Amino acid sequence: MKEYSWNVTGFYNKFDANEVGKELEKIKDLTPENVVDVARDENNVMHDMFEWDDSIAGEKYRKQQASHIISNIHVKIIAEDKPNKLVRAFVTTKKNSGFKPIEKIVKDVDQYALLLDKAYRELNYIKIKYENLKEIQELLENIPQLD
Repeated sequence: MKEYSWNVTGFYNKFDANEVGKELEKIKDLTPENVVDVARDENNVMHDMFEWDDSIAGEKYRKQQASHIISNIHVKIIAEDKPNKLVRAFVTTKKNSGFKPIEKIVKDVDQYALLLDKAYRELNYIKIKYENLKEIQELLENIPQLD
């Protein structure tokens, strides 16, 4: 028997991961579009996981697009003694904290520490996500484990 659980805390914890996992198993071609189509049925276990009010969902989608835009703008770092490098122009150090220019983050000791902590957490997530891939096991072992 399979047992499903949520990988994140928060909103999804209101829903039974096993019920949702079994429902997802039933979808032959598991794409986001097909999940939304199945969840449209008000009796489906996933229905309440979605915002069905178009006036709200439309605005949320636009915010998601804006976040995607901000996350994908890069800036070229020009240094006399090093090759030019493209990096993300704006970053966020904490969930829901808003984006800030990378040059301000690296100059602020506290914000830089938060960004570094976030990077370690993301690396640990990748380590857990791909721990079964033997081809990159050595690389993953070099990622320090966070408590």
